[in-house]
Amino acid sequence: MNENNTSIEDSRRLLSIGQLSQQLGISVKTLYGWVCLRQIPYVKMGRLVKFDARDIEKWIETKKSRCIAVQ
Repeated sequence: MNENNTSIEDSRRLLSIGQLSQQLGISVKTLYGWVCLRQIPYVKMGRLVKFDARDIEKWIETKKSRCIAVQ
């Protein structure tokens, strides 16, 4: 794989704020708030805010609550 293909693949896994808000089912305003408070991993590209799909998957895993079986 050459360098150009790698950068294209990397850009495909970057989500816009609109794409991620739709995927998570939350408003863009809420997502911007989380970015401002640094509650969600993001990538700043000039004025644009993007989200690495892999980082978001890991972040979601950390937010899962674990059920404890009661016996």
